[in-house]
Amino acid sequence: MSADWTPDTFLPLIGTEFTLEFTEPALTVPLTLAAVEEGRHSPGAPRPRPFTLMFTGPTGLPQGLYDMRHAEGMFEIFVVAIQPGADGLGRYEAVFN
Repeated sequence: MSADWTPDTFLPLIGTEFTLEFTEPALTVPLTLAAVEEGRHSPGAPRPRPFTLMFTGPTGLPQGLYDMRHAEGMFEIFVVAIQPGADGLGRYEAVFN
């Protein structure tokens, strides 16, 4: 996957599984891409089309920079936990601005 991502990069991946990979301890945590939300562009901002990825998965992941894998490739992503959903699943976001 490329660093030149736009919302269009991720829209076809909604509903698919991404995996956070940890080395210590060695484990993987599945997250499902639930939504792609476009942001508002600010003049002079580095990204012409800012956006947020919303994921669901198990609760309890701390915010941080993670290695994330998808069938499309592997990349690093900063993920922040937000309030769990009514379904009890953890909700996480990654902001690209």
